[in-house]
Amino acid sequence: MISQIKMRPSRKSKRRGFTLLELIFVAVILIIITVLTVPQFRGTFDHLQLQNLVSDVVSFARYAQAKAITGAEINRLVFDMEKKSLGIDTYAGVETGDEGAKEIWERIKYRAIPDFISIELQDSRNAVKFYPDGTADKVTMKVSISSGKSFTISIDPLTGYAKAEESPQQ
Repeated sequence: MISQIKMRPSRKSKRRGFTLLELIFVAVILIIITVLTVPQFRGTFDHLQLQNLVSDVVSFARYAQAKAITGAEINRLVFDMEKKSLGIDTYAGVETGDEGAKEIWERIKYRAIPDFISIELQDSRNAVKFYPDGTADKVTMKVSISSGKSFTISIDPLTGYAKAEESPQQ
């Protein structure tokens, strides 16, 4: 004989899920972890922006040199510390006026410098000229952030080659 299997009516089992108290507890733990780790990432972010700016300065210098050679015209890399900007100008000629002859430069590239990054030029000039024969003005500069990380950028006057090296921390 075949007996019938009787199914018991299902009882409602315990509710599954999280209570509001558990969710609040997890949220508080996540907030504490976030508050503790964000300042550490801030320093890393500043260092990355410093590296990015140093790379851009070297790239701008190499671009200005290549443009000077191929265009047979003087180009310059300009650091405007008041406006916190970096730019490449090409020589556009001389304008004569009441005050005498004045060089005219046309801006062809531009980049802003973040406020927390400082640039110290070793000489008082704020521009580096690149000439059609491949030479350039000799310049050494220090680019740094407040945490002590810094790079030294130098431009060789005979070859116009720009290079950057990380400076040892003091």
